[in-house]
Amino acid sequence: MAQTEMINEKKWKIYFRDRKRTCTLWPTDRYVARNCKISDGTKRHLKIELEPKYNISTKGQFTITSGEEIYFPKIFQDRIAGAFEDKKSFLTVKVLD
Repeated sequence: MAQTEMINEKKWKIYFRDRKRTCTLWPTDRYVARNCKISDGTKRHLKIELEPKYNISTKGQFTITSGEEIYFPKIFQDRIAGAFEDKKSFLTVKVLD
């Protein structure tokens, strides 16, 4: 599982360096998940941004799976695929609802 770093009570950072070759499911930060009541089977309004050099940012409803992971749809996986290869990169997730 990828390492997370809490930024504040509604936002966290996920590093790519710990990821395997898949970019389908992404972990939530445990503290933020508890604080924002992120739970299995819900859809949450999130803002997901890659580091500025990639200029990739999206807002939308994302499905939360068991284990409090965020499911990234295939279209978004394809958008971040190039950045995913850089193990020094990261993305941030902010809960908007």
